[in-house]
Amino acid sequence: MAALPWPLIVVCAWVVLAAILQAIPTKRKHWPAAYGLMMLLVPVVLFCIAQSAWTALLFALVAASFILRWPLWYGWLWVKRRLGT
Repeated sequence: MAALPWPLIVVCAWVVLAAILQAIPTKRKHWPAAYGLMMLLVPVVLFCIAQSAWTALLFALVAASFILRWPLWYGWLWVKRRLGT
């Protein structure tokens, strides 16, 4: 049986952490958890790049786009407002 690569294990741990944080109700509508997940995602992505694990990197970015869809949406709206379009 082949072992899973470390970057994929780290990405899966990040996804599990996101699922656990999503299940905890907060008054601020999960925004503090989203900020923490974004800060934790940066080293995960850099680890995937350093290990040349492009499939894990692709999985991380797709999972992050699904998990952090509202911060991405509001970030996109902010960029559009800044550019004036």
